Amino acid sequence: MANLLETIPTSKAKAYFSKLLRRIKDFHESFAITHRGKIIGVLIGIEEYESLIETLEILSDMELMESIKRGLEDEKAGKFYSHEEVFREWGKLKSVKKYNINYTNEAKKKIEKLDPSIKSIIKNSIESLLSNPFKGKPLSYELAGLYSLRTSDYRIIYRVKEEKLIIIVISVGHRKEIYKKLKELVKKSKF
Repeated sequence: MANLLETIPTSKAKAYFSKLLRRIKDFHESFAITHRGKIIGVLIGIEEYESLIETLEILSDMELMESIKRGLEDEKAGKFYSHEEVFREWGKLKSVKKYNINYTNEAKKKIEKLDPSIKSIIKNSIESLLSNPFKGKPLSYELAGLYSLRTSDYRIIYRVKEEKLIIIVISVGHRKEIYKKLKELVKKSKF
């Protein structure tokens, strides 16, 4: 999303709606729609919208944010484990791989605590990144450069180092009842 949104009155937005959608799709533009001079809404692309929602959900999960922080510290310190080390009891990686998967110490600890049935789901989801490392949602703002892959009731937070063909799993966290938390936050804030 550009730093400044192009502002368009509702009458113009109605008349040029198809053209605006094409600009959103082709050029990743965003528009602020006004009514009587006040902004009443925003037109953004679906990918940007999904990225923003995913980022907001993660930012509001304090436990996951702390885990991501520890995982990023592990990454900065170069503390990694291979895929085989993290999933030792599950055997070797099945597919022929282009990318290597590394895990921060934080991600390894989180995975080790999981029930074996969940661990298997997480393992399969992470391995699916080998054929499409960018399949997760790109995150925004302070989490820019990271991706979130949803699987079952969990999120896998990872980074892709395309130039080195490495996927780094930063953290794994449970997807909590985020909308319930947001409702409570809004009530407390009296918005």
